[in-house]
Order: sequence, then structure tokens, then C-alpha cells
Amino acid sequence: MSSIAHLFVAGGFVMYPLVIFLLFALMIGIERIVLYRKFTKDLRRFNKVLEKNQSWVMLPSVLERDTEELGSLFARGYAQCKEL
Repeated sequence: MSSIAHLFVAGGFVMYPLVIFLLFALMIGIERIVLYRKFTKDLRRFNKVLEKNQSWVMLPSVLERDTEELGSLFARGYAQCKEL
């Protein structure tokens, strides 16, 4: 451990911004992991809802009933595509 501290001190002023940017990168990476896990969980749940309602005609009503973020996201995209 003392060799790491020695290298940090030997690196000079440049090491301090590097540590700060390293911490920011780690925070962003952890946030992305949490977000993607939540998205995967929502996508699996949404897929189960779609499997229950096999008819594509029912898709707009299924999307509107889904109160989670993923369902509302798909509903907005579906409505925008319908307008085109």
C-alpha cells in the first residue's frame, strides 16, 4: 500500500484531478449498471404482459394500461408512429 501512496505523491499535481475523474467515472458506471438492471427487469415484466395478450390489435390498450416507465415509453412511441 505504501508503494501506491508513494506513486501517487510522485505523480504530482496531475494525480488529484485523475482521482476525481476516476471517482466520477465509477459513479457513472454504477448508475448505468443500476439503470440497465432496472430496464431489463421492466422489459421482462412488460414481455410477460405482452405474452398474455397475444393479439397485436390489443397492443395500444396494453401499452396505455401499463403504468411503468417502459409501457408509457412504448405508448408514446406508438402514438407518434401512428401520427406519421
